[in-house]
This record gives sequence, structure tokens and C-alpha cells, in this order.
Amino acid sequence: MESKNRVVPAIRLAFEDVPFPIHCGWNAALAKDTSVLTAKELIQITNMADIKGKWWEIPFSELKNCSLAQCYLDAKSVEFYLPAFMTGIVKNMVRPDYGHLISWLKPPPMSENLEQYNYFCDNFSLIKSKKKIVCVEVLNYIDNNLDSKDPYSKDEIQKILEHEFWSIM
Repeated sequence: MESKNRVVPAIRLAFEDVPFPIHCGWNAALAKDTSVLTAKELIQITNMADIKGKWWEIPFSELKNCSLAQCYLDAKSVEFYLPAFMTGIVKNMVRPDYGHLISWLKPPPMSENLEQYNYFCDNFSLIKSKKKIVCVEVLNYIDNNLDSKDPYSKDEIQKILEHEFWSIM
């Protein structure tokens, strides 16, 4: 069983010093949900509204509305915000939050919508090798520490871990 004291440093080691996505931060991604924005507007929102720095310096409280933001992050933004979000989850296992992470890491069925599946793969294209391994470790950590009143997440995590995208072999 993974322990919090092992998983949090493993996230940090796997993602190391991923650069801040100056082209589209968390708040710019949220803004995309309500507006069609140009690349210049996304950079302006990112510059004005996002905390810049290392991913491990981003307070978990700044990563609200994950289910909206995750839809509009590209590969570089996913690579930056995913470890911050996972660290926040591991440090404080709260059902709605870990549910958002499970949803974020769940590839859509390839057979039902190839376009959505390819979009997921593009957004997670920088999550390889040690980054992918630590994502699997985080899913296992969540699985072993689920809220006892949560009847759904165990099955969802198992489906994710069985999916070919998350295969680490």
C-alpha cells in the first residue's frame, strides 16, 4: 500500500521542474468554458489571474472548478497542473476532489468517440514513463484510501488502471 509520505515526494520527483504554461493557465482554461478566446487573450488572462511559479507552489485552493478547467488544458498545461492537483488530493483525500481527478484521468472509450479519445491522448501526451507511473501510484493511493461511503470510485479506478493508455509496461 502506498503511503502519503511516499507518494507526495514521488509526484515531485516524477514531474520535477515542469515550466509554467504561460500560453494558457488554469484561469484562462476556465475562461474558455464561457468564451471563445484568442491566444493573446488567453495569455492576458494567464498573466493577470494565475499564480505563476513552480507547480508545487500553487495552492490547492487555486485549483477549483477542476472539472471545467481540465476540459480546456492542453498537454503543457496538463503537465504543469496535474501534479499540483494530485499532490493536493493525496494530502487531503476529499471525495469531490478525488472524484474530479478520477474523471480527469479517465480516458473516454475509443470505440464510442475516437475524436474525444484522441483529444485525451493529445492532452496527456507529455505524461509518459515516470510521470505515468506516478499517476498510477496516485490512483492506487486513492483506491486504498477511498471514502467508505463512496460506492463508485473503486470501479472507476479499476477501469482506468485496466485501460491501455495507463499501461506502464
